[in-house]
This record gives sequence, structure tokens and C-alpha cells, in this order.
Amino acid sequence: MASWRHLSRVIVMQSFFEYGARGDDFLDILDYNLAEYGHKITDFNFAHQLAKKIEKHWKKILTLIKRHAPEWPIDKMDPVERSILALGISELLDPEEDVPVNVAINEAIELAKTYGDEKSGKFINGVLNAVAHDGERTKKSTKKPAKKVAKKLSKKPAKKTPKKTTSTVKKKSKKVKKI
Repeated sequence: MASWRHLSRVIVMQSFFEYGARGDDFLDILDYNLAEYGHKITDFNFAHQLAKKIEKHWKKILTLIKRHAPEWPIDKMDPVERSILALGISELLDPEEDVPVNVAINEAIELAKTYGDEKSGKFINGVLNAVAHDGERTKKSTKKPAKKVAKKLSKKPAKKTPKKTTSTVKKKSKKVKKI
């Protein structure tokens, strides 16, 4: 059985799809869809937070889609895939403390497999993984992209060990001889 958070993501994605198709107010569409189809959702606040993240980060979401899916112009992209990417990227840009990056990506992939075509899951996975490892994700994220971590590790100076001078070596060798 799907969790209430999964159902919230489904309704947010569908509401964003509807918003892209007919306009109107995104949050009004979401409220209608939550009232109509969200009877198993225990916390509407999560869905509202997701929708607000999409609105807040929309320009950055578009930039990241263009960067990581350059062969797919946004206006020519499948609207279902565009809606799923908007949701997934918004969760990567502004993550919840209790939702790890891999969970957000997997949720988006599951939405793509359910609502997209046979290639949607792979496409969503590729774009979201690229975004997750992009150095320009917000600083709010608790999970650092792998490239940044590797870069920081390579910049750390090696532990300095005291150089063994001849006097140090002689002292150690004298102790050995005494024992």
C-alpha cells in the first residue's frame, strides 16, 4: 500500500500537470485535488510544502533541467515528465530533514514508471542523479554531492608526521640496545 506521502506526491504532480495544461492558480488546483482525492492523506501540509517548493524554485528548476537534459527543450518535453522533474528537483533543492536524497529520487522514478512511458523512469533517474551531484544545489541540503565531498577530501593536507632526524633515530636505537 502506498504511503500518504507518496499519495501527496502523486496529487502534487498531477496538480502541477493540470496547472501546466490549463493555467489557473496552482495552489487552488492542489487544494481541489486534495479535497477530491486525498482522503487517505493524513497531512495536507506536506503536499502544500511540495507545491510551494516548486513555485519558489521554478526558475532554478528550469535552469537545472536545461543543463542536465539539453536534448529535451522544456516546451517539447512530455508534460508528465516535466511535472515529475519539477517535483523531484524541488525536493533535491529544498529537502525535508527526514527525506534522504535517494528517497526523493526513487519516489520520482516510481511516479515516472506509473504515469510516464516505458523510458520515463530512466530519463527521470538520469536527470535527477545529475542534479543531485550538481555543485549548484542549495546550501540547505544536508547531503553533499559526491563530487564536492571527493574534492574536499582531495584538498585536505596529509597528516604531518614529525620528520625523523638522525638524533631521533639514534635515541630510538639506543633504547633498543638497552632493552
